[in-house]
Amino acid sequence: MRYFPFLLSTLLALLSACGSTNKPALQGKQLPEKPEFTLQRSRGGALDVYFKYGEKRDTLLPKFRFLNSLLSAKAILIHPELGVLDTLPLGMSNRITGFEYGKDSLIIEAGAFWDNPNAVVYDKMQCSIIFTTLDTVYSCSDNFNVPVDSSNDDKVFIEVSPFIDLETDSMMTFALLAKRNRGATQDYHPTSERLRVEVFTQKGVLVFSTNYKANYLQELAPVEPRKRGEYKRFTFDWNMKDNTGHDVPKGKYKAVLSLVTKPAPYSSSLEFELSGNNK
Repeated sequence: MRYFPFLLSTLLALLSACGSTNKPALQGKQLPEKPEFTLQRSRGGALDVYFKYGEKRDTLLPKFRFLNSLLSAKAILIHPELGVLDTLPLGMSNRITGFEYGKDSLIIEAGAFWDNPNAVVYDKMQCSIIFTTLDTVYSCSDNFNVPVDSSNDDKVFIEVSPFIDLETDSMMTFALLAKRNRGATQDYHPTSERLRVEVFTQKGVLVFSTNYKANYLQELAPVEPRKRGEYKRFTFDWNMKDNTGHDVPKGKYKAVLSLVTKPAPYSSSLEFELSGNNK
């Protein structure tokens, strides 16, 4: 019997830990600065979770040291009445704006998709993001108003618009402008190929393709832009030669520009005429 009080106190502590659903399961240190952090609601009450965090490349800055040591991140969705709904691992990507120390920046973006599997009804949501670095755990939280918004339900995830950015006697720059409407975590690049450019004659004969005899790494990557309403510009400089290295004769052609993505590519085409030094 002398062990009973100890066993009872241990049991009560376990029940208290397991029954606490109104707070995230993990708390951490405060971030050096709050990141850009959004929830975007889509069809069926699903949510896109997105954050963006950047700092100048300067090892004296605490925020840069944090970003440089970041290993993983996860989002905890908390209903104002029901408590914790789900924990989502965030897929992270990072990029550097240039190579000049102290002026260029390290930027980390991350996102996840929550499909609301239990059809929870809500118009407000709290979200906590837990960041794990080499030696510390950090966290930040915010409350969001996320009412039903069906204005983008029937739009494609990304709209693309092709155009010719620049043309000289020996070079043509193709550009594809992409705008994100929704579905930031429902499409992906299956390989390291991003933009594919294909040039056809008026009769539909393929004369040039950027993937001709090309080898790409097999890797999954998010599709930019990742945030609703944002734009991303992709470009390719074409030397006006065909797949065999010969000059393409002047005349009328059609170019098909595509973001190479799954479950389907985002493609558009334009017609143009070569009138430079090509014979």
